[in-house]
Amino acid sequence: MAFIAKEFLANGLRIIKITHGRISTNSYIIYGEDKSAIIIDPGEDDASLLDFVGKEGLNVKLIALTHGHFDHACSAGHASDLYSAPIAMSSKDEFLLDLNRKAMESLGIRGIDCSFRPDIDLSYVEEISAGNGFSLGVLKTPGHTPGSVTFFINRKIAFTGDTLFSGSIGRTDFPGGSYDEIVKSLELLLRTLEDDTLVLPGHGEETTMGRERAWLEKMLTERGIRKNG
Repeated sequence: MAFIAKEFLANGLRIIKITHGRISTNSYIIYGEDKSAIIIDPGEDDASLLDFVGKEGLNVKLIALTHGHFDHACSAGHASDLYSAPIAMSSKDEFLLDLNRKAMESLGIRGIDCSFRPDIDLSYVEEISAGNGFSLGVLKTPGHTPGSVTFFINRKIAFTGDTLFSGSIGRTDFPGGSYDEIVKSLELLLRTLEDDTLVLPGHGEETTMGRERAWLEKMLTERGIRKNG
Protein backbone atom coordinates (compact mmCIF):
# COMPACT_ATOMS: atom_id res chain seq x y z
CA MET A 1 0.00 0.00 0.00
CA ALA A 2 1.28 3.45 -0.90
CA PHE A 3 1.82 5.99 1.80
CA ILE A 4 3.18 9.49 2.25
CA ALA A 5 6.33 8.82 4.22
CA LYS A 6 7.52 12.32 4.94
CA GLU A 7 7.26 15.96 4.07
CA PHE A 8 10.26 18.26 3.74
CA LEU A 9 10.34 22.06 3.50
CA ALA A 10 13.15 23.91 1.75
CA ASN A 11 13.56 27.21 -0.07
CA GLY A 12 9.85 27.90 0.17
CA LEU A 13 9.03 24.54 -1.43
CA ARG A 14 7.18 21.51 -0.14
CA ILE A 15 8.69 18.15 -0.97
CA ILE A 16 6.43 15.15 -0.51
CA LYS A 17 8.01 11.70 -0.43
CA ILE A 18 5.71 8.84 -1.42
CA THR A 19 7.04 5.31 -1.04
CA HIS A 20 5.18 2.79 -3.18
CA GLY A 21 5.37 0.04 -5.76
CA ARG A 22 6.72 -3.50 -5.84
CA ILE A 23 10.25 -2.41 -4.82
CA SER A 24 9.24 0.40 -2.41
CA THR A 25 10.43 3.21 -4.64
CA ASN A 26 10.63 6.75 -3.30
CA SER A 27 8.82 9.20 -5.56
CA TYR A 28 8.89 12.92 -4.86
CA ILE A 29 6.48 15.77 -5.58
CA ILE A 30 7.94 19.28 -5.32
CA TYR A 31 5.76 22.37 -5.37
CA GLY A 32 5.53 25.95 -4.16
CA GLU A 33 2.78 28.38 -3.21
CA ASP A 34 1.53 28.68 -6.79
CA LYS A 35 0.85 24.91 -6.85
CA SER A 36 3.09 24.28 -9.87
CA ALA A 37 4.76 20.92 -9.36
CA ILE A 38 7.56 18.64 -10.48
CA ILE A 39 7.25 14.89 -10.05
CA ILE A 40 10.52 12.99 -9.65
CA ASP A 41 10.49 9.24 -10.45
CA PRO A 42 6.75 8.46 -10.51
CA GLY A 43 7.43 4.70 -10.40
CA GLU A 44 5.67 1.87 -12.20
CA ASP A 45 2.23 2.87 -10.89
CA ASP A 46 1.44 6.53 -10.34
CA ALA A 47 -1.99 6.13 -8.71
CA SER A 48 -0.90 7.30 -5.26
CA LEU A 49 0.92 10.33 -6.67
CA LEU A 50 -1.98 11.35 -8.85
CA ASP A 51 -4.30 11.04 -5.87
CA PHE A 52 -2.13 13.45 -3.91
CA VAL A 53 -1.82 15.84 -6.88
CA GLY A 54 -5.60 15.91 -7.22
CA LYS A 55 -6.30 16.44 -3.53
CA GLU A 56 -3.80 19.32 -3.36
CA GLY A 57 -4.94 20.86 -6.66
CA LEU A 58 -1.41 20.84 -8.08
CA ASN A 59 -0.46 21.77 -11.62
CA VAL A 60 2.18 19.27 -12.76
CA LYS A 61 4.62 21.04 -15.07
CA LEU A 62 7.44 18.51 -15.38
CA ILE A 63 8.21 14.84 -14.81
CA ALA A 64 11.89 14.26 -14.08
CA LEU A 65 13.52 10.82 -14.02
CA THR A 66 16.78 9.98 -12.29
CA HIS A 67 17.09 6.91 -14.52
CA GLY A 68 15.11 4.56 -16.72
CA HIS A 69 14.44 1.48 -14.58
CA PHE A 70 10.78 0.46 -14.44
CA ASP A 71 10.33 1.07 -10.71
CA HIS A 72 11.23 4.73 -11.23
CA ALA A 73 10.07 5.50 -14.74
CA CYS A 74 7.30 3.40 -16.24
CA SER A 75 4.30 5.51 -15.27
CA ALA A 76 5.92 8.68 -16.63
CA GLY A 77 4.14 8.34 -19.97
CA HIS A 78 0.73 8.12 -18.32
CA ALA A 79 1.38 11.12 -16.08
CA SER A 80 2.78 13.08 -19.02
CA ASP A 81 -0.33 12.45 -21.10
CA LEU A 82 -2.64 13.27 -18.20
CA TYR A 83 -1.00 16.61 -17.37
CA SER A 84 0.54 17.51 -20.75
CA ALA A 85 3.85 17.71 -18.90
CA PRO A 86 7.20 16.97 -20.57
CA ILE A 87 9.36 14.07 -19.42
CA ALA A 88 13.03 14.73 -18.67
CA MET A 89 15.37 11.72 -18.81
CA SER A 90 18.77 10.94 -20.26
CA SER A 91 18.61 9.40 -23.73
CA LYS A 92 21.39 7.07 -22.58
CA ASP A 93 18.74 5.16 -20.62
CA GLU A 94 16.20 4.81 -23.43
CA PHE A 95 17.33 1.24 -24.12
CA LEU A 96 16.13 0.31 -20.63
CA LEU A 97 12.55 1.22 -21.50
CA ASP A 98 12.55 -1.68 -23.96
CA LEU A 99 13.92 -4.05 -21.30
CA ASN A 100 11.55 -3.02 -18.54
CA ARG A 101 8.70 -5.26 -19.62
CA LYS A 102 10.82 -8.37 -19.10
CA ALA A 103 11.98 -7.10 -15.71
CA MET A 104 8.40 -6.41 -14.62
CA GLU A 105 7.13 -9.78 -15.86
CA SER A 106 9.83 -11.51 -13.79
CA LEU A 107 8.21 -9.90 -10.74
CA GLY A 108 4.67 -10.70 -11.83
CA ILE A 109 3.89 -7.12 -12.86
CA ARG A 110 1.80 -6.99 -16.04
CA GLY A 111 -0.37 -4.56 -17.93
CA ILE A 112 1.89 -1.51 -17.50
CA ASP A 113 3.03 0.34 -20.62
CA CYS A 114 6.59 1.66 -20.50
CA SER A 115 6.87 2.81 -24.10
CA PHE A 116 7.29 6.58 -23.66
CA ARG A 117 10.29 8.55 -24.89
CA PRO A 118 11.73 11.62 -23.11
CA ASP A 119 10.93 15.13 -24.29
CA ILE A 120 14.00 16.63 -22.58
CA ASP A 121 17.32 14.82 -22.92
CA LEU A 122 19.21 15.25 -19.66
CA SER A 123 22.44 14.20 -21.38
CA TYR A 124 22.76 17.75 -22.65
CA VAL A 125 21.39 20.01 -19.93
CA GLU A 126 22.61 21.15 -16.53
CA GLU A 127 19.32 22.59 -15.29
CA ILE A 128 15.63 22.00 -15.85
CA SER A 129 12.77 24.26 -14.83
CA ALA A 130 9.06 23.86 -14.25
CA GLY A 131 8.65 27.48 -15.32
CA ASN A 132 7.41 28.47 -11.89
CA GLY A 133 10.37 30.12 -10.24
CA PHE A 134 12.31 27.05 -9.18
CA SER A 135 14.53 24.66 -11.06
CA LEU A 136 16.48 21.47 -10.61
CA GLY A 137 20.20 21.25 -11.20
CA VAL A 138 21.31 18.15 -13.07
CA LEU A 139 24.48 16.21 -12.26
CA LYS A 140 25.41 13.34 -14.54
CA THR A 141 26.04 10.41 -12.20
CA PRO A 142 26.29 7.26 -14.35
CA GLY A 143 27.07 3.83 -12.99
CA HIS A 144 23.80 2.38 -11.79
CA THR A 145 22.69 3.02 -15.37
CA PRO A 146 24.48 4.87 -18.20
CA GLY A 147 22.08 7.81 -17.96
CA SER A 148 21.65 8.09 -14.19
CA VAL A 149 21.48 11.67 -12.92
CA THR A 150 21.22 13.40 -9.57
CA PHE A 151 18.86 16.36 -9.25
CA PHE A 152 19.56 19.10 -6.75
CA ILE A 153 18.04 22.31 -5.45
CA ASN A 154 20.54 25.06 -4.57
CA ARG A 155 23.00 22.29 -3.68
CA LYS A 156 21.10 21.86 -0.41
CA ILE A 157 18.79 19.02 -1.44
CA ALA A 158 19.87 16.17 -3.71
CA PHE A 159 17.66 13.51 -5.29
CA THR A 160 20.18 10.75 -5.91
CA GLY A 161 17.97 8.05 -7.43
CA ASP A 162 19.77 4.71 -7.15
CA THR A 163 23.29 6.14 -7.11
CA LEU A 164 23.61 6.84 -3.38
CA PHE A 165 21.52 5.53 -0.50
CA SER A 166 21.86 5.88 3.24
CA GLY A 167 24.89 3.70 3.99
CA SER A 168 25.19 2.09 0.57
CA ILE A 169 25.44 2.65 -3.17
CA GLY A 170 23.42 1.46 -6.14
CA ARG A 171 23.83 -1.87 -7.89
CA THR A 172 25.88 -2.01 -11.06
CA ASP A 173 25.09 -5.55 -12.24
CA PHE A 174 22.07 -4.57 -14.34
CA PRO A 175 22.36 -3.97 -18.12
CA GLY A 176 24.51 -0.89 -18.73
CA GLY A 177 25.73 -0.69 -15.15
CA SER A 178 29.36 0.09 -14.36
CA TYR A 179 31.11 -0.02 -11.00
CA ASP A 180 33.97 2.13 -12.31
CA GLU A 181 31.49 4.77 -13.38
CA ILE A 182 29.48 4.80 -10.17
CA VAL A 183 32.56 5.37 -7.99
CA LYS A 184 33.47 8.35 -10.19
CA SER A 185 29.93 9.62 -9.74
CA LEU A 186 30.20 9.27 -5.96
CA GLU A 187 33.41 11.28 -6.07
CA LEU A 188 31.54 13.97 -8.03
CA LEU A 189 28.81 14.07 -5.38
CA LEU A 190 31.41 14.44 -2.63
CA ARG A 191 33.07 17.31 -4.49
CA THR A 192 29.84 19.06 -5.40
CA LEU A 193 27.55 18.78 -2.38
CA GLU A 194 28.12 20.20 1.10
CA ASP A 195 27.85 18.19 4.30
CA ASP A 196 24.48 19.73 5.16
CA THR A 197 22.96 18.73 1.82
CA LEU A 198 19.86 16.63 2.40
CA VAL A 199 20.07 13.44 0.33
CA LEU A 200 16.72 12.01 -0.80
CA PRO A 201 17.41 8.63 -2.44
CA GLY A 202 15.35 6.41 -4.69
CA HIS A 203 14.87 3.82 -1.95
CA GLY A 204 15.17 3.86 1.82
CA GLU A 205 15.56 6.71 4.26
CA GLU A 206 16.94 10.19 3.75
CA THR A 207 20.46 11.08 4.84
CA THR A 208 23.00 13.91 4.46
CA MET A 209 26.27 14.13 2.61
CA GLY A 210 28.00 14.73 5.92
CA ARG A 211 26.63 11.47 7.30
CA GLU A 212 27.84 9.55 4.24
CA ARG A 213 31.13 11.34 3.66
CA ALA A 214 33.51 9.36 5.90
CA TRP A 215 32.74 5.87 4.58
CA LEU A 216 32.52 7.11 1.00
CA GLU A 217 35.91 8.79 1.20
CA LYS A 218 37.40 5.63 2.75
CA MET A 219 35.96 3.47 -0.03
CA LEU A 220 37.14 5.80 -2.77
CA THR A 221 40.60 6.10 -1.25
CA GLU A 222 40.93 2.32 -1.07
CA ARG A 223 40.05 2.13 -4.76
CA GLY A 224 42.50 4.86 -5.78
CA ILE A 225 39.81 7.37 -6.74
CA ARG A 226 40.85 9.68 -3.90
CA LYS A 227 44.28 10.22 -2.42
CA ASN A 228 44.96 10.66 1.28
CA GLY A 229 45.54 14.28 2.20
